[in-house]
Amino acid sequence: MPPPLPSYPCIFKSRKGSGGTSIALVESEKFLSDHCELLTDENIFQELLLPEDEEYTCGVYRTLIGNVRTIIFKRRLAMKGGHSDKGVLVENSDVMNLLLSIADKLDLKGSINVQLKLTKDGPKVFEINPRFSSTIVFRHILGFSDVLWSIEESFNMPLMDEYVPVKKNVKFFKVFDELVLEN
Repeated sequence: MPPPLPSYPCIFKSRKGSGGTSIALVESEKFLSDHCELLTDENIFQELLLPEDEEYTCGVYRTLIGNVRTIIFKRRLAMKGGHSDKGVLVENSDVMNLLLSIADKLDLKGSINVQLKLTKDGPKVFEINPRFSSTIVFRHILGFSDVLWSIEESFNMPLMDEYVPVKKNVKFFKVFDELVLEN
């Protein structure tokens, strides 16, 4: 079944993860006639959330006994690959309350990655991924060790550490290229 008709402007993307690489801005019905072959159940229309520079990626872990641990990064997506290449750790009570509500309503056990934008109407989720995020290394360095917690709980072991959220304003950068400096 093709996706329902959108209101414009909006974005058009694959239902399956693509790291932000297969996203198109749709501004009018012309897109529908120009790309009718893409209108399958493999793709979706999604509300265009603004402002563009208010995107967040959030780790949420809920233990088997219901304790919720979160980490919130304001991020920038890389030009190639669609992964988070730069971000800063933030504290935001509206985002935190939304994450706690999501974990509760899903009766979450384990880890998810929530992506959202902070709009003029508050935080709006545009994706929930039932997997570990590409920010996993940064999160682990900052004490949000959801992979380890998942392993420990899968073996019915108590969690080895108590999560103490790191203070805001810690920055991360992801670099994949080699650098050569010549004198």
